[in-house]
Amino acid sequence: MFSHILVPVDGSAASNQAVEKACSMAQAFKSNVTVVSVIDLFAFAGMGMDAGYGQVEYLKAMTDQPKQRYMTPRLFLTLLM
Repeated sequence: MFSHILVPVDGSAASNQAVEKACSMAQAFKSNVTVVSVIDLFAFAGMGMDAGYGQVEYLKAMTDQPKQRYMTPRLFLTLLM
């Protein structure tokens, strides 16, 4: 029925449940799952001279967290920036 399931995540408990449900469905239908996490590159925009302060740490955390949480042999992880 489903050949590919796309699951957007934001780190919340609800999105974690959605990933689990998608994995169950994928197993039943022998389909692939792609987890998508969107990273806001403009989180520091408009802050003047200090706009770059902490941005490297923010981007590292925002890319590492989804990788640690969702990288399994059953899932594809796509980070959109």
